[in-house]
Amino acid sequence: PKDNVAPQSHTVLTACDELKVVYMGADSLPDLNHIKARHYFLQPCDTGDKDSSALLLSEAVEFCKSHPRWRLSLQTHKMIDIK
Repeated sequence: PKDNVAPQSHTVLTACDELKVVYMGADSLPDLNHIKARHYFLQPCDTGDKDSSALLLSEAVEFCKSHPRWRLSLQTHKMIDIK
């Protein structure tokens, strides 16, 4: 679901195997409780700025710790600088 990208769009998905949300801050998290999934992943956004990306990573970790149904998803290829 990318409702925030195209305001005229709306989510039609009600179930899936995996749901991944790119975390861009707590205020940007959509309400996805109506979507049933086997796995819920939260991936901090890579902003291209080291400090803001580190902040989003820290916030995403805390969110996952507070909401155990969500698991942290990381782009390890970026962390170990594979292009």
